[in-house]
Amino acid sequence: MDQGQHEVSSSPRPKLSIIRPHQSIFHPSSAVSILLQAICHLFILSYSHHAATVIEKRHGESFKHGVTVRLSNPELFGPVGELFKSCTVSHQGESRSGFFGRRRFIPNMISNTVFIISCFQNTIIGLVNHVGIPYNGHILESSSFCFWLGASILFCIITATESCKPLNTILELSKFPNKQSKLLLLLLMIFDGTVSLIIDRLCIYCLDRDRWNAMMSPIILSKATEHHAADLEERLLREERRMNKNMLIAFGCVALWLTMQSFIP
Repeated sequence: MDQGQHEVSSSPRPKLSIIRPHQSIFHPSSAVSILLQAICHLFILSYSHHAATVIEKRHGESFKHGVTVRLSNPELFGPVGELFKSCTVSHQGESRSGFFGRRRFIPNMISNTVFIISCFQNTIIGLVNHVGIPYNGHILESSSFCFWLGASILFCIITATESCKPLNTILELSKFPNKQSKLLLLLLMIFDGTVSLIIDRLCIYCLDRDRWNAMMSPIILSKATEHHAADLEERLLREERRMNKNMLIAFGCVALWLTMQSFIP
């Protein structure tokens, strides 16, 4: 996805716009958008972690044995080490520490949520903050960008709905306790992506009206210049946008079908 975004971001428009790119990321529209998006992402990640903790305490096993501190070589610390050593031994006298003196990783609802939400947020950040028209290529003008965008979001949905349980097993994701926990994760992803996009577009509309007008202005192809190289390239890009849009629609239909299969018996 990063490679596709780099390629389309490095491609100038066939017809250059009279609106020039900003010379600094500290332009009000960019700075305010980035700040508000960061707050949104942190809030969603924090809330999802809190919700996952509540669900794990209610349905999981992680909090039933408490939290202990372990040392890999407790004998080096004398009496204090003996005290810590008692925290690494189970009731049957077997050590529970791993190779580095840590407990073996056991997946739970918290690790599931942080992993899936982080993957989704990384995808949304690249999507929302792509500059695009009027300065360079549109998202839909790169097949590799659209493919990996759709695949990344579909991956998050598949893991959140457990549509492919072998994949969740390979990724060491724990089983979701109920359908409500899956639905909560999906709603958080939808909310995060929607709010981030609204924030970015509102900042452009309110703080950079020239760019907004250029983004919303349709590209007009004149018959008098239909054989010019710029118009020919623009027609090819329109066809590329149409095909890539259909590809994203196909990804969306697959995601919707998998979601319905997960919630409808």
